[in-house]
Amino acid sequence: MSYSLVDNFESGESSSSTMDAVNDWAAQTFTASKTYTITRLSVYVAKAAGGDAGTATVSLKAVNGSGIPTGADLTSGTFAASTCVESPSYGWIDVDVTEYEVTEGTQYAIVVRADSASGGNALYWRDKSTDPAYADGARFFDTDGGASWNGPFTGDMYFRTYETPAGTYVDASATMAGVSTFAATGTVVGFKDASAAMAGTSVFAATGTVTRTSTGIQNNPGRTLRRLVAINNNCLYYEDI
Repeated sequence: MSYSLVDNFESGESSSSTMDAVNDWAAQTFTASKTYTITRLSVYVAKAAGGDAGTATVSLKAVNGSGIPTGADLTSGTFAASTCVESPSYGWIDVDVTEYEVTEGTQYAIVVRADSASGGNALYWRDKSTDPAYADGARFFDTDGGASWNGPFTGDMYFRTYETPAGTYVDASATMAGVSTFAATGTVVGFKDASAAMAGTSVFAATGTVTRTSTGIQNNPGRTLRRLVAINNNCLYYEDI
């Protein structure tokens, strides 16, 4: 999987927001620079020395008319806080999320929370605590599990958003059911995860430079083929040419 960076802020770090209780949530709003599908969110974080804040969630939320995070998660992903570097060092954590399309010019909030955060198991999200910082958003903090946000505060948290370039691969994932058809033009890099949990028939029509190898259907610049590929009863079938 390849990812392309779209929106971000990561300049002039000077402070951090501390999540040292389960109900401590931190948020950074941003404005989508174009209409695109977010597939990964990244935050610049650290854990307390010797601590473990448990499972941390990075989610995307809408904002209300005042620019404050609101509503249920639009998409989310998790990471183990134990994998973070220890403060005072910081490092980027990449979190793959369920695909969600954001609209150019619309503001959204990236929210971080940890299910076992406490005084000795804090999670820190790095920021630039003074303005000017990120011009198209603001940082917020909440101490009651997202019910009432405090802010906006000066400065902004470090964040990155990513999209997956079109044509990277087609993912026949375990959540597929029924009949799904994929029309891929150009170079098909590969088909991923035709798992046993799939049900029904999924048909792939691939046009471009493709061939079959022992690990799937992958790019081969030397041959141009057109063949029908189908998955049924947990088996991959392809037209022999």
